Amino acid sequence: MKTLIQGHRGPDVAQWQQFLIVEGLLTTGADGIFGEKTATATRAFQEKERLTPDARVGKLTLARAQARGLKVYRPLKDGELNAGLIAEAKRILNAHWQDPFGSEFPFEFAGASYLGRIEQHYHPPGGPRRPWGYHPGVTLLVRVGEPAQEEIFDEDAQEGDGDVAPSPTPPEGPSGAKRFTLSARSRERLRGVRPELVKLIERAIEITDIDFLVVEGLRSIERQRELVRLGASQTLNSRHLTGHAVDIAPIFANTVSWHWPHFEQLARFVKLAASEVNVNAEWGGDWTSFRDGPHWQLPWKEFPRG
Repeated sequence: MKTLIQGHRGPDVAQWQQFLIVEGLLTTGADGIFGEKTATATRAFQEKERLTPDARVGKLTLARAQARGLKVYRPLKDGELNAGLIAEAKRILNAHWQDPFGSEFPFEFAGASYLGRIEQHYHPPGGPRRPWGYHPGVTLLVRVGEPAQEEIFDEDAQEGDGDVAPSPTPPEGPSGAKRFTLSARSRERLRGVRPELVKLIERAIEITDIDFLVVEGLRSIERQRELVRLGASQTLNSRHLTGHAVDIAPIFANTVSWHWPHFEQLARFVKLAASEVNVNAEWGGDWTSFRDGPHWQLPWKEFPRG
């Protein structure tokens, strides 16, 4: 991953944003644009790690992020490709060519960790590579070593990207369906949240077929004011302030996803869990204005403030 600064764009920026989201420092989506909100979240991470808060994602900042779970990859060169890797890229393309550009799919091959990323490729008409023109393709990336083992953060390093730490392979239940568990980070973020919502989230993780992360629960008024200032929230009367709301995000291909179909898939299981534990919860994705896919809250009528 090259050094990132405000104004940069691309999948490496999106992966940095995904890391900030997992850290609870960025509440907007990973759009691949290093704007003011990403800069603010980057400074917050640097301050937490006692680094110079310059919003510049360079060697030291990336090293600290990697120590906290950020995985760093670089694109493969043509000379590093072999028949096995090409076959895996074709498999990913056949299965996922309709997925949004930027979707990533991790895999292991010959003892190394790789990512296949769906991107728009271009082959000049008349050239040796087919198909000609623009088309969905797979870009292969390989994971590089830990910072203590290999220097990979120089500004001239080849551009790559990072990935949040993958969830362990979930065990299967008696019906063969996957079973996930809440991570320690998710449980920590449920502290101070109303027990009704905690009960709902705990049941949802038991029955869902798509893993998810608790992004945020109880929120301070200072943080709420900052979110309103940044445009990530529209009110100072948020249910998060009293523990009556929780934000969760789906994990797809070992990465926090901000793709609406994944939120809709997850919402079906949360609503099913709500009926099972008899908790009436509202989903922000059902709102007609300012749709909020991660947001779940207890209704004001049934659960007034306090």
